[in-house]
Parts: sequence; structure tokens; C-alpha cells
Amino acid sequence: MRRIAITGIIFFLSCLFLVPFSLAEEVVTKAEEPAVKTTVTPSVYTVGVGDVLSVRLREGVKLTEYDATVMSTGTIVISFIEVEAAGHTIDEIREKAQQELSKYIRDFSVDLIPREWREKKVFILGEVQNPGVYNLSAGLTLLQALTMAGGYKNTAVLKDMRIIRGELDNPKLIRVNLKRTAKGKEVKDVLLAQNDVIYVPRSAIGDWNNFINLYIRPTMEVLSLPLGGASTIKNLTP
Repeated sequence: MRRIAITGIIFFLSCLFLVPFSLAEEVVTKAEEPAVKTTVTPSVYTVGVGDVLSVRLREGVKLTEYDATVMSTGTIVISFIEVEAAGHTIDEIREKAQQELSKYIRDFSVDLIPREWREKKVFILGEVQNPGVYNLSAGLTLLQALTMAGGYKNTAVLKDMRIIRGELDNPKLIRVNLKRTAKGKEVKDVLLAQNDVIYVPRSAIGDWNNFINLYIRPTMEVLSLPLGGASTIKNLTP
């Protein structure tokens, strides 16, 4: 019995020592993860003054379609009401319009499709959590933009990223080796410019010019430079 008791005490003491060590290992592992992978709520592109939206209003069997511009007051006319638009996303504007119209109309639906953006923007595509169109604020950098998009996925090839700048017919390709940055070997960030396209690939790309013509250009044309929804972008890019 005495031997059993001693064995039990040794086992108990070993547990006391092993548990803290295992917890410490877990904390260290988490601390080593690059900050870029932190998932945050994405800052989706918001509508601004001068942006043009296509309005599709269905009242019963009647369908009305027209383009509407966000006025200097920050509002947009939908049917016979003005709805606040500047500073809001497409979904927020649609929800507000539905709330206001529901006071006067019973059977209806509202769809809003972006036609033309007037404010500065950047596009984040490929292996990120939330690909899409994002506001370009002053001083926005590549790492900040990736954080806005929820961070990169585990399938991302970080050493072969590109920032596609300028016209797609003759783009300037800026190579970024984020793998070195993530490991702390190289702290290099890039200041973004208007209409920059950040592409995080899933595999190494040999001919970027051909890739732009095959995938990036069709994606931009289908989206018409709008906030077309993350699911749309995911389906279009390989």
C-alpha cells in the first residue's frame, strides 16, 4: 500500500510539471504565427459621392431599371425616396431602401448593382479570406490591406505574390516575398496606389503577363470594378 501511495504521489507531481510545459509550448506556437494571418472584420468598399449604381426595383409584376448617381448630399434616389448612400456598403443601402419603401409598398424588391466607382480603391484577389474591393485610405500598405481582407490562407504561396499596378495592357508588376517577412527575415512593406490589384497565388506562376490576360482581366471586366461579392471573385479566380 505504501508503494502504491508513493507511486500515486510521483504521478501527481509529474502532472503538475508537465501541464505548465504543454501550455507554454502552445503559447509560444501562437506567438510565432505572423500577424498578417489575424482575421478581422473586412473593411468592404463603401459608396461615395459621384458613384453610379444601377437600381432594379420590382413592384409586383412591374420592373423598373435605371442608373442613379450618389448626389453631393450623400444620398441616392430610389423610386420616390432618398436614401443615405455615402459611407455605406451596397448591402447597407439596399437594407435601408427596403425599410423605407416597406412603409409605402407591400410587394416589392430592390437590387443595387455598382456601375462606376469614383473613390479610390484597391482589389485583393486570390488566396485571402475575403477577396474583394477595398477603400484606399491615405498611407495604406500591403500588409494592412491583407489584414483588411482577413489575412492569407494556408494555401497561399507567399513568396510569389504580385502587386499589379497601372493599366492591364502594360502593367507594372511588383514582386513581394511575404514568406521572408512572415518569418521575420525581411520587414518590407509596400505603399499601395489607386487601383492596385494584389494577387496572392495558390501556386507559382511562370508567365504573369499571360496569367493577367487569362484570369485577372476577365475578373475585372465581369466585376466592372465593383463590389461584386467575395463569392463571385472566388469563383472567377483560379
